[in-house]
Amino acid sequence: MKMLSKPFFIGLTTAIGAVSALYAIYFGFYPNAPDMQRKDDIIGTWRSFESYSYADQGITVSSTLKISYFSNGKYNVSGELSYRSDKINNANLFISYKINGAGEWEIHKQELVISLNNLKSNPDKIIYNGEKIDLDNLSLLEKLTNKKFPAVEDMMAKGASQSYRIIIDNKNYKKLDVINPFGNNFNMEMYREK
Repeated sequence: MKMLSKPFFIGLTTAIGAVSALYAIYFGFYPNAPDMQRKDDIIGTWRSFESYSYADQGITVSSTLKISYFSNGKYNVSGELSYRSDKINNANLFISYKINGAGEWEIHKQELVISLNNLKSNPDKIIYNGEKIDLDNLSLLEKLTNKKFPAVEDMMAKGASQSYRIIIDNKNYKKLDVINPFGNNFNMEMYREK
C-alpha cells in the first residue's frame, strides 16, 4: 500500500476548509427560512353566530359570520353584522351591514389573537321606528347632506386586535370567551364548515 504524502493531507484539509467556509458564508447570507405554515386545528372555514349587548347604551350587536383561517397566519371574514338600539333619540333603530374583511391570527396556548387589517361594509337593511328605509334614498341623503352614511370600518381602528380565550377546543367546534374592553366578556361559538 502506497503511503500518502504530507502535501496531499495539507491540500485535502485546505480544500475541506475552503468548502466549509463557502457553505458558512452562503448560509450566513441565505439562512433557511423558518417554517411559516401553522399546524393549529383552527385552520379551515368556520361559521359563527353571536349576539351581545351593551346594556347601559341600549345597543345589541349580532353577527353571522364565515371565517377562513389559513396556515400562513392570515384570515378572511365575511357575513352580516347588525346593530339594534332603542335609546338613540328615543327611537328604535336597526341597521344591518354586509361585511368583508381580512387580517392576521395567532394562537398562544389557549388564547386566539386576531388583528383586522382591512374591512369593507355596506348597509343591507335599515329599519327606523318600524319603517324600512329604502337604501336607494340613502345615496340621495348622502348627496344632500354631503355626509357618508356610517360604515362599520369608520368605527374601528385599522389593525385593531382582539383577544379570545379558548374555552372549548374541539376539532369541529370551538367556544371562545371574547375579551371585551368596552363591557362584559361574552361567549362566541364557531362550527367547522370545511
